[in-house]
Amino acid sequence: MEAVSGTHKRIYNNKVLSKIHHLLKRLTKNPKKLIFLLLVTLLAFTGFRKLTKFDFESEVYVVKPQLLKESITASGSVSAEKLAELTFLASENISEILVEDGQEVKKGDIIARLNTVSLYQSYLQAEADLRDKQATLDRVYDDLKGKDETETFPEKETRISAETNKDKAYRAFVIAEKNLGNATLRAPFDGVVNYTEKTSVGKLSSAASPTFIIVDPKTIYFEAEVNELDITKLKKGTNTEIILDAFPDKTFSQEVKSINFISSTTSTGGTAYKVKISLPENPGNIIRIGMNGDAEFITAERDGVLTIPQSALFEDEENIVWVIEKGRAVSKIVETGISSIDHIEVIGGLSEGETVILNPPFDIKKGSRVKILH
Repeated sequence: MEAVSGTHKRIYNNKVLSKIHHLLKRLTKNPKKLIFLLLVTLLAFTGFRKLTKFDFESEVYVVKPQLLKESITASGSVSAEKLAELTFLASENISEILVEDGQEVKKGDIIARLNTVSLYQSYLQAEADLRDKQATLDRVYDDLKGKDETETFPEKETRISAETNKDKAYRAFVIAEKNLGNATLRAPFDGVVNYTEKTSVGKLSSAASPTFIIVDPKTIYFEAEVNELDITKLKKGTNTEIILDAFPDKTFSQEVKSINFISSTTSTGGTAYKVKISLPENPGNIIRIGMNGDAEFITAERDGVLTIPQSALFEDEENIVWVIEKGRAVSKIVETGISSIDHIEVIGGLSEGETVILNPPFDIKKGSRVKILH
């Protein structure tokens, strides 16, 4: 086709405008025809709007067979088998810290020391008291030689007093010796050392609160609380999928390690049982103690079953879903089977390929026109 020149375009536009002008001129000479034409146009426009008006818009799901895993979900967090709070038994100021926060250590490595001046003085004093009381007891024993059968009551009283004082002095010496020994804090096992609010040179140690926390990253596990209604469905070895909040796009497929026999009370007052799930090896220690997440326990699996999202199910006296037929909403009663977090099996009431409405509005009714969101 040949290109139309600018001159030809102008001639063409002028002809069109001339025809429109001529038509309007004829219509203005006959007002009845103009009113009729406008009325027909208005009715046609109104009818078109009615045909294209929707009662609501919604996302949809096409029913199809797939693998469905029945599951139980519970929240929890990461902990470790080897996790210990370390504290000095003696109350004294911390004089030296030999590790950094988050540093890996080996069993027996020195972590910190206390100021030992007063502890050493106490040790020397206890040692001197023990020698003194031992010397007194030795003198008493020497005075009583050969008097096993003739020991008088005052002599017996003197001997028992000397023995008691020596025993007290020995116990005090043992305590002072232990306090001096406990002035050096060592790692009880291989792991990562973490500071607490008490970890600072110059701070007074206290046996009532930890100075350091050590954890072995190789012994981490996920612990979840499962309510008493679901706990009977679980057993050691149950397949579990864990998603941590810190890694929302990563799923850890693991197994149940153990289930507590004794229940615990949840924060809401319910009865639950703590379930431990093993975690994979942790290169780089990216999984850390205290990370929160959810565990999905797989209790049953069925392949090739018809499923719908949980959000499509409208629960009333019966299980109802809304489907789209010829652009309009129609309700259907369905029979359901096993369910996962997101989907539920449909045993009856729906066929493969039907389109169900997700999150149907509360005021939905039969015949509502539905605009499908893609």
